[in-house]
Amino acid sequence: MPLGTKDRNPRFRTLQHKNNLQNSPRSPPNVLLTNGRFPVSLDIARQFALAGYNVYCVDPMRYHVCRFSRMVTASKRVPAPRTDPEGYLKAVKKAVLSWKIQVIIPIHEEAFYLAGSEDPLIRNRLYAPSWEKVMLLHNKWEFSQMMQGFGLDVPKAYLCESMDDIRKLDRSIEWAVKPVFGRANTNVHHIRPGHPIPNIQVSKTTQYIAQEWIHGARYCSYSVFDHGSLRAHGVYPVLETIDGSSCVYFEAYSHPGVRKYVKRLAAGLFPLHGQIGLDFIETEDKLVVIDCNPRATSGIHLWTGTPFLAWAMAGRPGAVSIHPPYARPGRGIKTEKGDIKTLFGALLEINNGT
Repeated sequence: MPLGTKDRNPRFRTLQHKNNLQNSPRSPPNVLLTNGRFPVSLDIARQFALAGYNVYCVDPMRYHVCRFSRMVTASKRVPAPRTDPEGYLKAVKKAVLSWKIQVIIPIHEEAFYLAGSEDPLIRNRLYAPSWEKVMLLHNKWEFSQMMQGFGLDVPKAYLCESMDDIRKLDRSIEWAVKPVFGRANTNVHHIRPGHPIPNIQVSKTTQYIAQEWIHGARYCSYSVFDHGSLRAHGVYPVLETIDGSSCVYFEAYSHPGVRKYVKRLAAGLFPLHGQIGLDFIETEDKLVVIDCNPRATSGIHLWTGTPFLAWAMAGRPGAVSIHPPYARPGRGIKTEKGDIKTLFGALLEINNGT
């Protein structure tokens, strides 16, 4: 049966595969997660364990959710990359050597520090784009300009380096003003016609981007590439959120337009390697991207309880899962029980000793 197709009991089949790996003369491959504190950290740890891999984790926090999971073989506290980047990279290298790691999976913004490492022991194992590509994808202004160069739709945008730049914006339309190096909904200002402009700490060293505020249906995509080849791709609509941005409900959705956009982006950055998350808004006549995350995103949850994404990320030959399992055009993930929802809270269930 091809990977990614429906199976009556994928958990049982892949647990058998894991047992076969562990009983074989060759030891199961070792994978390192570089952050253990988020729901996606725990979910991808479970997926890799289900796929037959030994999962290890490093994190600057002493206590994090992956530390208490039976799916994680060992965990180690390391220096925080933001305050001690050199110490962080040394600690990661030590973990790679000590645990004989084959693949390093970045989870959050520690990916920027890892991508900037010149140590081949880290770079050759890192599932991420090069540092130059990471910066292009993460900088909202540079990303917007790059997408226009590829002929892809993005909102009208301006680079702001002072409050004067913000005051010069066309006040007859709505704007989203946010840091060029920002994440989630942090420091995002919605500027509306007829409303006062808030005081924003913007400067040449703290640049902001002003994007035209687009109204429409919102989607998020999560894709993984292996040196230019699309290995896995999932899309989910933004339906229920905590803060208007962070999803707590995930429903796999087949959207050919999003997939086409992702593949055109990847063609422009060939050979793209690693994880890419995009945020889309679709109007009646166009599909635009408003943000990019070159790291793990909540799209990982679309593969919850299966090994397919882990196999694709670890470079298993022939492991291609273009869509999440059970996805149907315009419909959600269909499990054995007939559900079409993947709920945030399901990640916290105690199942199979996890």
